[in-house]
Amino acid sequence: MIFNYKIKKLAILLLLDSFLCALSFYMAFYLRLGSISLDDYFPIFFHLWPFVVVTQLCSFFIFGLYKSIIRYMNLGAAINYVKTITAATFISWAVATALNFGFIPRSIFIIDWMLLIFTVLGCRFGFRLYIEQRQRLFSFNKPKNLRRVLIYGAGNCGTHLARELAISQPNTRVIGFIDDEISKIGHHVQELKVLGSGDTIVDIAEQYQIDDIIIAMPSVSGQDLRAIIEKVKQTRIIPKIVPPLHEILSGKRALTQLHDLKIEDLLKRSPKSLDYDVIRKFIFGKKVMVTGAGGSIGSELVLQIAANDPEQILLVDNSEFNLYAVHERIKESYPQANAVPILLDCTDRERVSKIFSHYRPNLVFHAAAYKHVPMVEFNPCAGIYNNIGSTLTLAELAVEFDVQKFILISSDKAVRPTNIMGATKKVCELIIQNIDSSPNSRKRSTTDFVAVRFGNVLGSSGSVIPKMLDQINRNLPVTVTHPEITRYFMLIPEAVSLVIQAGSMGRAGDVFVLDMGNPIRIVDMAKELIYLCGKRPDTDIPIVYTGLRPGEKLFEELLLNEVESPTRYNDILVARPEKVNFENLRRSLQQLLQQTRNVKNDEAMQSLRGIVRIYDNSELAFEEYAVN
Repeated sequence: MIFNYKIKKLAILLLLDSFLCALSFYMAFYLRLGSISLDDYFPIFFHLWPFVVVTQLCSFFIFGLYKSIIRYMNLGAAINYVKTITAATFISWAVATALNFGFIPRSIFIIDWMLLIFTVLGCRFGFRLYIEQRQRLFSFNKPKNLRRVLIYGAGNCGTHLARELAISQPNTRVIGFIDDEISKIGHHVQELKVLGSGDTIVDIAEQYQIDDIIIAMPSVSGQDLRAIIEKVKQTRIIPKIVPPLHEILSGKRALTQLHDLKIEDLLKRSPKSLDYDVIRKFIFGKKVMVTGAGGSIGSELVLQIAANDPEQILLVDNSEFNLYAVHERIKESYPQANAVPILLDCTDRERVSKIFSHYRPNLVFHAAAYKHVPMVEFNPCAGIYNNIGSTLTLAELAVEFDVQKFILISSDKAVRPTNIMGATKKVCELIIQNIDSSPNSRKRSTTDFVAVRFGNVLGSSGSVIPKMLDQINRNLPVTVTHPEITRYFMLIPEAVSLVIQAGSMGRAGDVFVLDMGNPIRIVDMAKELIYLCGKRPDTDIPIVYTGLRPGEKLFEELLLNEVESPTRYNDILVARPEKVNFENLRRSLQQLLQQTRNVKNDEAMQSLRGIVRIYDNSELAFEEYAVN
């Protein structure tokens, strides 16, 4: 049925263009020669016009004129039409000259070219206007289900969206635009008025009985979007938003595939400076191992690495389900990728050594770790053994098997750690910064070790966002540990892109710190989530403060007494390495790991405190007060 419709549409356009080509050619003769001279040239015209019409129609077909969709006609499409008509006119002139029908003034073809542009484009734009008006009339005739829409953003995206909604959504009527650019207010864009700015949106929504608000700014930053939401909130309407710009441009999603606003939209930031050529060169053709490949960071690492055509990706994880899930995602998204799933505990030195010996990876991204602060507090020996033991094992084997670069995924909790998880990450950083200084390491100069430190990422398993959403969906109070607790947040794709970029330029012992922006109060995030779920904070869903958990900080830090130096990428800083005697560190770690294997919690904690200082919140509060 769809095929028959396309054939019918093509036939109608061919008949129409045949008539327009013949008419334009006749009028060109008439305008150039007049009625008297036309009689003398009529035999030439009579024999020539079929060839001209057929040549022009074939040119239209070859140059793809009939593949365009009339209802999407715009300036860009019009330019393509002009180019095609120019080529068609030139070819028809060449055919007429080659067939030698007699003397024909060249100006006839110039006039024909102008007439064709006027008639062909005029008909296309006329059809587009007819379709839009018909859809608008159809919308007015169906008032029962009609939804009145206000579009926030009168730019290119907003105007295209208004046109698309008029054509494809008969039950939707766009009332007008909201825009914060003062010069646009009061003017009309495609027959729709820019009614006001965000500051007047409440009055406008009430006056025009608005049902839906759509934010048509696909490249807006999270900070600007939060400011817009604060204004829209007062209307009690939950806005929808257009897809991100890169998804529209890639064809992954259409402009009209709106989605409900998510907390990720409010926190998104575009990395200021990523060098994709450097990233690709860093990954292309290499064997890359990713530990913790089934986790939140690890799985995104795997996907972004696969996009840059490595020779092989080793997916290492100790969770069978997570490993299966990430392997399936790779097969679906990058079927050409040579991805090897390896079910492995990274603390098992013998098995890890065999994997290194067999596959010989060039790059290692170490993302495997126990990261949940309360769980590690309840299970100190397991957390210490897994986090520190795996890092020490992988790092020493990386040296042994000539790995080019080893990138550790660290955490802001490694700065003045108040919990066991943060302390283990601090120890892991010390390993990475000092392993190349070991006098017993004969190959220490062949492997570059770097660490990348950043804060929380949205959407990670067990993080605060999924927990709050679950509480809201079950109409339970949202729990927050403290009214002033803050955290740094970053979207997973952004964090992983910066990790790979930092890894590409790191040298031995570098600790890179990602620019996380400004910290966000968790209670503010909770209120935003409640609002985005269509409920009112403290009215429909209360917020309950439960008190700080064991080892939990009131605020996180990314640097402490470390000289930060800028890099050529704005979002990445490098901290001064902290140098210690690696052999002394290694002996202390061997004793610590033996205690954890024997599950001697008290002894292990005492040994850990002997390696790094573990703060408590009262110390941090005192130091913060003293600084201020």
